[in-house]
Amino acid sequence: MKFEVIFEKYRNHTASEEEIAWIEEEIAKHELIEEYLSEAIDLKLEDLYTKEEDSNNHTTSTHKDKDSSLIQKAIRRAFFKMGAVFTAISLILFLFIQFGLSPLMESFYYNPAKTLGENMNQITLDMSIFTELLMPLNVQDSVAVSSTNYGSYDIFLQPTVTRGGSYPSLYAGKITRNHLTMYDPNILNLPVGNLLLKPEHHYAQWTWSAIPKEDIEKSISALQDDKTYKSYISFKDYLSFSDYKLFEKEYHINLSWAACRTSEAGSYQDYAIGFQTQPEGMLFHNPYPDQYPYLKLESGDLTIAELDALTNDENTMKNHMVSMLSYLSDQKTFCNMVDIERETIESSTAYIEENGLSIYGFAGWLSKEDLEKLQHSDMIRSVYFES
Repeated sequence: MKFEVIFEKYRNHTASEEEIAWIEEEIAKHELIEEYLSEAIDLKLEDLYTKEEDSNNHTTSTHKDKDSSLIQKAIRRAFFKMGAVFTAISLILFLFIQFGLSPLMESFYYNPAKTLGENMNQITLDMSIFTELLMPLNVQDSVAVSSTNYGSYDIFLQPTVTRGGSYPSLYAGKITRNHLTMYDPNILNLPVGNLLLKPEHHYAQWTWSAIPKEDIEKSISALQDDKTYKSYISFKDYLSFSDYKLFEKEYHINLSWAACRTSEAGSYQDYAIGFQTQPEGMLFHNPYPDQYPYLKLESGDLTIAELDALTNDENTMKNHMVSMLSYLSDQKTFCNMVDIERETIESSTAYIEENGLSIYGFAGWLSKEDLEKLQHSDMIRSVYFES
């Protein structure tokens, strides 16, 4: 009879005594075989490792099995691959930070070193337009830039032309993430609001410093004959552009900064905005001829006679003012850095574009003789000069 049939009867307790004895004998055989196989496996596993004493009397395990060696090689290859991956990732991150992140970070901030053409960077153009419009006879047309960090730069202002017998000065500052700091905080200060008086201002006989006209006459008489002085002259009435050019010719004023009317109702809080009647400096290039066609009048191709013709043409000078004001109002970050309200610049642009040029005063480098002539003119309302 088969073992399976008798074993089933043994489990169901229906086997005879003879069958029970036979099954239990078979079970005992299997238990002996299992015990033998278990001992054989343990002996084989022990044989995989041998005990060796090192020089410090410690024991180390030496792998002897071929399969174990393959496992170790596989682990080493995995570590090498992982190391190569980490190295590649580190290299990619370094290259991204150095060559990708740097320009990306720079793009979030004002970049004064941005090249706009030959011998011109961004801040040179911005500073040139800003100072011509709002800082009489103080055009900053040359700015050197040195990058120090993300969004951080050292800047050096050195105008190419100076007047009054002085040598060009170097003004240092820094730009740190859209914040401008000049080490001489006065260099970019705008002129006092009532330095040049508009006709609608109510104190006709006084200069901005409240000095009576008689005292001004005494001060002029004490000036040196061989020097020129930065002077601010206000008219009693607004002059048209053509009348102002006739005034310049009559009083032999070669270079001046003409203050323009920019609103119907004048305010002491308005900016004094104007233009130089004769271009000077080294900026001959207009990088935006389509958007701001009259931004710069200078050109290396123009003769002196041709340049004079441009600066004596009212429509040209009006368009020059509109181009400069439009450009400045579009430079949002730069205006914030120099603390200029773009809304005021925009409204001034619209007024001049609609009404043309009306001159209420000027700044110029004048001699003692020039000032003596002007103080007695019926056209002049006030005179101030820097002694």
